[in-house]
Amino acid sequence: MKKKIFAKDIVEVVKKAASAESSKGMASCLDATISKIRAEATSLKPTTLDSTKRVGRKCEGPINFHKVKDGLSFDFSKQVYHLDELINFDREEFVEYAYLTVLKRNPDAGGFSHYLQNLLRKKITKESILLRLRYSKEGRAKGITIRFLMRGFCLSILYNIPIVGYLLKLIATIINLPKLSKAVTTAQKYTTELNKQQQYHLNILSSQVDDFFQNNAVDVESILAELTLKADSVSVERLIDGLNQKADKRFVKSIREGVESKADSKYVEQLSEIIKLKAEIRVVDSLRSEMIDKASLCDLNALEEALAKKVNNEYVEQLSENLKLKADTESVELLRAETKDKASLDDVRNLERIVAKKADLTVIKDSDYAEFEMAFRGSEEEVTSRLKVYLDVIPKLNGPKCGRALDLGCGRGEWLRLMATESYEALGIDVNTDMVAHCLESGLPAVQSDALSYLEGESEDSLQLITAFHLIEHIPFETMFNIFKQCFRVLTHDGVMILETPNLKNILVGAGDFYLDPTHMRPLHPLTMQFFLKKAGFSVVEIYYVDRKLISHEKTEFNELNDYVNIPRDYSLICKKK
Repeated sequence: MKKKIFAKDIVEVVKKAASAESSKGMASCLDATISKIRAEATSLKPTTLDSTKRVGRKCEGPINFHKVKDGLSFDFSKQVYHLDELINFDREEFVEYAYLTVLKRNPDAGGFSHYLQNLLRKKITKESILLRLRYSKEGRAKGITIRFLMRGFCLSILYNIPIVGYLLKLIATIINLPKLSKAVTTAQKYTTELNKQQQYHLNILSSQVDDFFQNNAVDVESILAELTLKADSVSVERLIDGLNQKADKRFVKSIREGVESKADSKYVEQLSEIIKLKAEIRVVDSLRSEMIDKASLCDLNALEEALAKKVNNEYVEQLSENLKLKADTESVELLRAETKDKASLDDVRNLERIVAKKADLTVIKDSDYAEFEMAFRGSEEEVTSRLKVYLDVIPKLNGPKCGRALDLGCGRGEWLRLMATESYEALGIDVNTDMVAHCLESGLPAVQSDALSYLEGESEDSLQLITAFHLIEHIPFETMFNIFKQCFRVLTHDGVMILETPNLKNILVGAGDFYLDPTHMRPLHPLTMQFFLKKAGFSVVEIYYVDRKLISHEKTEFNELNDYVNIPRDYSLICKKK
């Protein structure tokens, strides 16, 4: 009805436009038309739903305890059901029927959405939904019996087990083949009967339609003729020509003036602000050029003085620390000059290396580093337990104290304590005074010295065993290579050297944990160390990964990312002089 009234209004406005004598009358008619069009369009707009509102299933209303699907009636008022009666339904229909069957009510919006989403995502089975509803507080109160529910639930769980579930499904299918064959036969009969009924109803409907058109043929022809007359293209073309002839240039001009008079003042203000900004930029540019031309040497000197006054205090503090380090070096040189006549050159070099080593440790106090190692290296008992793995590697000697062993960077003396039970006369050396004092207090032999200086003072072929646990990552490479050559010189022909250091092939160590110790210089690749140890003279250099046991490098594969995560965090180099 609204569309017919809208068409009549357009015809009336066109007639008024055709009979209008002035542009003013035309404008008023068009304004009235536009207002009517807008009102009509507003009334015809379809209502839209708020996208933020959730569209859920309507669950209110009275319960219908008898529903029909595909010609079959389903009764929700019973107290006893068979599991197969409910399993055959799908998706929304299954969830709705489950509520009506077990709880005797329509599903609530929250429960319906929850079960339906999990069912579609295959996170929950139909049997599980029925079991939850049946044994909920409300379900127990209703007391509905669903035969074979528990068996179906258990089977659905077993079917989801890999391999086992597949085999169970296969066995169940074989067992149920006679039932399935009978069900297929029944379905075929039902489908055939249903098709016959549909064909019968279609034939009846077709005959009724034919009878209707035969009895009302005259009325249909008259309707078609009337529609043809109303769809007259000639009248439409005449209407368009009439409107075009009445289009007045003065009316167009009045519309333009109206639009211009309604120009938004905010836009004008924005435009004026933009013009002002452009003007200011030009002024700034001109001022800058004038300042550059008038810049004098006096202005530059004043600027330099102002900048000099703002020197950062942190830079001054850093400069003072550098001066302190230089002062240590100068004191060593002064000491060398004073003791040139009173001490040997080896003693001076030894003292110089100790001072240089302390400078490399980023000026960390000996006591502070001892506490740091206690916190992050582990207790003495833990370290001693980890080092026992090397007892099977060291050369076996006949008789007590018949071999000499040297532990470079002995620390708290864990390895020295193990050597006390073996046939070795062991000695530990370390540059940290607190570590050496701790060893002496524990009754373990230790002296304060750097590794290279002490080795240079040893005679050839004098040691059967040299160890250095987590030492080489603390010293410069040149010093480390010289230590390797000195170790080869002082070892006997069947002597052994054991080195242990963090394993950078473990990505957690190489990417972060290695730098936990501020005195660490750089991670060392096992193959690099093997190469330079052989260059130093060792004929056999074996690489092992250390994790309560020694894992050979040659038997370790790195094929996946997890191999670089699970690899032990330390590796050792067992070097033999043969």
